[in-house]
Amino acid sequence: MHTENPSNTPNVDASQTEHADRYLPLSTNFSSSPSLFIDTHADKSDLQECASIRIRAGTELLESLTCMSISNTCDEDFRRVMNAAYLLLKDGVELMGVARG
Repeated sequence: MHTENPSNTPNVDASQTEHADRYLPLSTNFSSSPSLFIDTHADKSDLQECASIRIRAGTELLESLTCMSISNTCDEDFRRVMNAAYLLLKDGVELMGVARG
């Protein structure tokens, strides 16, 4: 027997709504289906620590660039280092934003 939804609204599971509100996809997900998320219900100190680790790693990577000779570095290596620094710093900034509320 076929029954129609009288309100013409899709059936949405409450757990799906909670999941969507709780987990914030990182903007560094470059696919149509995000796979990296921030748990917005995580302890703020855990979010800050995670952010700090990423920001520190990204900063140290950029500091390493200041010691490198550009003339001895191939373009592809330079792009790899810059991409890694970007991802670390962008994720760290987003984590800090969630931690601050």
